[in-house]
Amino acid sequence: SYSEGVLTLKDYYYLAQVELVKTDSVSKAGLPDVVFSLYKQTGEEPDTDRDILIAGGLVTGPEGRWDSSSAGGVDNPVTKGSLSDGLCPGSYYFVETSCGERHKLDQTPQKFEITQKNFTDIPEGEEPQVRLNIENEPIEVKLQKVDSKSGEMLEGAEFTLMDLIGSSEQTVETGDNGTVILPGIVSGRSYRLEETKAPAGYILNDLHPLVEFTVEADGSVSFTKTENTYTNTTGKKGTK
Repeated sequence: SYSEGVLTLKDYYYLAQVELVKTDSVSKAGLPDVVFSLYKQTGEEPDTDRDILIAGGLVTGPEGRWDSSSAGGVDNPVTKGSLSDGLCPGSYYFVETSCGERHKLDQTPQKFEITQKNFTDIPEGEEPQVRLNIENEPIEVKLQKVDSKSGEMLEGAEFTLMDLIGSSEQTVETGDNGTVILPGIVSGRSYRLEETKAPAGYILNDLHPLVEFTVEADGSVSFTKTENTYTNTTGKKGTK
């Protein structure tokens, strides 16, 4: 523009929208209520302490989707406008901060680029858009019962599983491969596992071995208490 002898030239951002889709890695179902932050990368590698936080507390909807075009009321510190207007060219990434109690939290930066390619060959009437499809693994804790000498998988070992917060109990039994997936396990809770029945041909330890463990947000297990031993002797009761 020109005014009073001054020629003013303005640069305008090309803006593109971004869509994040979160799904279960097994069922492929969408994951609602996944919380994450969006950053603009300023160096060669992501660094949340250095990079520009565009917005935090962003949440996927009922079908596991979040779209920047629906982020009205969220300011974009880079463009000085609304996040719903889109993102200018550059390097960005999402960092997950919460994904619910039944899936593993994955805080690996999920990177994407907005470049000139996002603004070419766009169907008429559609906005430039980048889409990320990211899967979360369900939390799974597997119990395995083996012979301490031969390494043979032991079928038919029975355990009582207790949720130490809700005090609920259920019985689980190892299958023909010596393993069983513990049902109903969620992150942020502690559990007690007590052997109550030895496999066929083995004698249950009279101390009823037990272990207590906590499931972390990333699906890892930390053991908080281990008492006695899980070793069963072979033979029949009354024999030496």
